[in-house]
Amino acid sequence: MAIGGVFSVWHITGSVTKSPEVQALRSFIGYHSTRPSDSSQTHVLLQVELTLSAANGSQRVTMAKLVVHRKTYTLQVWQPPASEGEEHRLLLEGFVDIHNLQSTPHKLTLSGGEQGSVKMAILENIMIR
Repeated sequence: MAIGGVFSVWHITGSVTKSPEVQALRSFIGYHSTRPSDSSQTHVLLQVELTLSAANGSQRVTMAKLVVHRKTYTLQVWQPPASEGEEHRLLLEGFVDIHNLQSTPHKLTLSGGEQGSVKMAILENIMIR
């Protein structure tokens, strides 16, 4: 986010649909700038905390893809070193088209392994206003 810029925060945990690999979604918060100079390149941060099944829980998330209105955006992933248990705390960052982000439910796919080759979880029905 640009320092001093205006941005919007949305806590949308309750509306998100989870794939079976997600045992618990503790938090899903979206941040986006409200006055981008180019609306097709709006800066977005997604803060996600979730617990995955044992099979995927031990892997790190290395790739995140956000699908919005038939367009796929690759997001940069930050994840602190693994802690006890299988909880994942992620910060995802990218640039998306704000008009589609606000009007269409979208899907987030989290992957791990080398070059994101192992699908770990899918979160759907994400709406950020």
